[in-house]
Amino acid sequence: LVESIYFDNILNYDLTHLISINWMGWAGIVIGAVFSYFFFAKRKNSYKTTFLIGFCSLILYQVIMYFIIDYQTSKEMLIGPVFFRNFGYVIIAITLQTNLTKVPLKDFFQSITAMSFVSVAVGSAWGSALLQQTFDKLMTKNLMLLGSSIDSVNHQATKLELMTQLIQGQSLMVTFKELYGVLIILGLVCLFFFILYRYPALPTHVLYPTLDTIKRVVINQLPRKMRNMF
Repeated sequence: LVESIYFDNILNYDLTHLISINWMGWAGIVIGAVFSYFFFAKRKNSYKTTFLIGFCSLILYQVIMYFIIDYQTSKEMLIGPVFFRNFGYVIIAITLQTNLTKVPLKDFFQSITAMSFVSVAVGSAWGSALLQQTFDKLMTKNLMLLGSSIDSVNHQATKLELMTQLIQGQSLMVTFKELYGVLIILGLVCLFFFILYRYPALPTHVLYPTLDTIKRVVINQLPRKMRNMF
């Protein structure tokens, strides 16, 4: 949400620029998936370690955005943060969904549906609403602080409309940095608790069975009359 507001209202990116930025995010998704396969599935590193790598990537994305966010930010400067954002997202998604493989097959689809509903539907709506509310409050506060000195300005020497635009633009930039700063602090606090949390399970069964194996298991669970059809 914060990133979309920044792209639309500050950088004024059109559809062509947004598509090129999405290519950067696509590269992060592909590399994150390949990394998860070799680091998590093949080398059998723990759920906690893999999850922390993805979470640190999201914090790194916020830190980079905090320092580079400006009216003069070029598209090339956004390659790093957009890459780390999607890189971290896909690692966290793979880790959490793979953890559901410990659930019995009859309850697996219910579990993955519930997790998807919470993360995509409820989590997305709640998170967007919370960020929008925080952004509006910070924007109002910064407008009041930066606009408090407008009474001491000679309005005959300065165009009021131009001065108002400058104050709004500066308030918007301060709000972006302040909001990213809050997200960084919250991310570091969560990272501290994640590090202290003990989760010893290792992904011993991360590599999923082949389609033939899944088909054979499903057929064996069918009634004998239906089994003969296959």
